[in-house]
Amino acid sequence: MFLYTLASCHYLMPSCIDGFELYKGPIMTPPKSKLKIIGGAYKAENGSFEIFFLNGKSKNGGIILKNGNLDFTAFTSKENWHEYSIKGDTIIFQGFNHHTSELCRRWVFETKGLITSDTSYSIISTYDYRNNSKEIYNPPISITFFPIQIRPDSTVAWYQNKSWYKEQVHPQRK
Repeated sequence: MFLYTLASCHYLMPSCIDGFELYKGPIMTPPKSKLKIIGGAYKAENGSFEIFFLNGKSKNGGIILKNGNLDFTAFTSKENWHEYSIKGDTIIFQGFNHHTSELCRRWVFETKGLITSDTSYSIISTYDYRNNSKEIYNPPISITFFPIQIRPDSTVAWYQNKSWYKEQVHPQRK
């Protein structure tokens, strides 16, 4: 009886991937964005960064310095991957928060930003799909480009080989 009740609760709760939709659409919608995608990363004032890939993925994390250079060995994990979409001067990221002690180990977050030049954008809001909550950043968080040579492997995202992803991923993102 307990197992039946526990299994029934799963159908009453929203799916852990509810809201994760960007992977189904194109990476860029015309007009073409002026934002530089390849050859570097984007860094926030707090030290976090985002690295973009041509397949519509981006990798997020904190900057680790080793001998004065970026060290990406800590970012080989399957976590902290996002899908991004650029529509005019707006950039949208969708990714997952990772928790090991929750019923839903991951749930969807969406971050929106405004592209301000070819080497910068500003984060204006974040939306948490699980808790249905939105945070607006005032002032926006400024993100700027810096060149790097080393890049993590964009094919290791935890959802990359999931059937729901492979069945609906947009051809630009393959």
